[in-house]
Amino acid sequence: MSLNFKSFIKAKFLFLIFTPSIILMFAMAIYLTEDKVAEATVTLNPDDKVTILLGKSVYVQNCASCHGVKLEG
Repeated sequence: MSLNFKSFIKAKFLFLIFTPSIILMFAMAIYLTEDKVAEATVTLNPDDKVTILLGKSVYVQNCASCHGVKLEG
């Protein structure tokens, strides 16, 4: 069973296409099956006056133009 030049090029081409594709599929499968846990790095305390003032300033700068100064919606 001898390979001619065309079949050699075809085999090489298929190898160069399918090998990275298979590796990529395995990597995606591993990535998608891993457990991803999001943990909060900040615990908000609604009674903290500094947090309240910061939230108010962020709201006034970014939200009040659409939602109103008195939280109208």
